[in-house]
Amino acid sequence: GPTTEGTFPPFMVGMTSSGGSRQNTLSIKRMPFGANLARRVVDNKVVMAFTTLLTAYALISDDLRVICTDKPADSKFDIVVVVCMVVFLLEILLSSVGKEDYTWSFFFWLDIISTATLVMDLSAVSESFVPTEGDSPTSSKEGRDDSSSLRNGRGARVAAKAGRVVRVLRLLRGLKLYK
Repeated sequence: GPTTEGTFPPFMVGMTSSGGSRQNTLSIKRMPFGANLARRVVDNKVVMAFTTLLTAYALISDDLRVICTDKPADSKFDIVVVVCMVVFLLEILLSSVGKEDYTWSFFFWLDIISTATLVMDLSAVSESFVPTEGDSPTSSKEGRDDSSSLRNGRGARVAAKAGRVVRVLRLLRGLKLYK
């Protein structure tokens, strides 16, 4: 039968059958206050719009940092990336508490992976994968090819691109929920 689930946030309403009969009774289960508050926060349209904007920023911020600014501005971008990570982790925590079907779901893992890949956007992390001018792929003491720094750089770029794909999925999810 139809349910009125979601019509009043503090309650979860569902139809249950009693015994072996076909008679349906209405059961109301009260959500704990913390879970109800967490759910209302993550389902709030302003919060959803804010996290969607942060997701869009996270998609393009590293490219903007590299293309449009000089090295001294990196620390400002890093601060915003850390703020994004904290907001996204808080959203994951609140969704885990406030939404019964969120924890261990596809979107839970999507959010975890997309938040974790933000670490790659921190300038100190991304610079650790890029070879410096003194590093040459053939500069090992034995004279053989030592291309590990180049492989690390390629691996970091692949990981960053994969992280962006996951963030695009997160953005699409946010836009879908915002409708």
